Amino acid sequence: SVCGLVCVAVVEDVVGGSSFYREMWLASVLTPVGALVRWRLSSLNKIHLKRLGTFPWGSLAANVLAAVIGLLAAALEANLDEPSDWMTPALLGCEVGFVGSLSTVSKMICELFTLERRRASLYCFMTILCSMALGFAVYSPVI
Repeated sequence: SVCGLVCVAVVEDVVGGSSFYREMWLASVLTPVGALVRWRLSSLNKIHLKRLGTFPWGSLAANVLAAVIGLLAAALEANLDEPSDWMTPALLGCEVGFVGSLSTVSKMICELFTLERRRASLYCFMTILCSMALGFAVYSPVI
């Protein structure tokens, strides 16, 4: 089971001191957290506004938040003077586990196909623009 694999990775990390296994078990622990945050944000998808109608606000927020956190983790990792036994695997585990499950391309594609063409274009444009702008605002000062 998954718990067994995580336990094996923790044991291999502790006994063998492998940063690869540390990254894997940290990603495994953070993955459900990202999925739960995305699930909670998806409740915002039901908000109905006069001009936009029903719009996937929660998915937009999850994707933008994932981009910002992923870029922040990448910037912090690039800013490390030398690889750390804990910080590097923790940042990579965050990128792979938390951010990977927070942002799901499949959900975005599904929403693009279910939205009316104009709303789909707006949703896609807003996701990319907001992710780039906020990502740049977070990444640049750290680097």
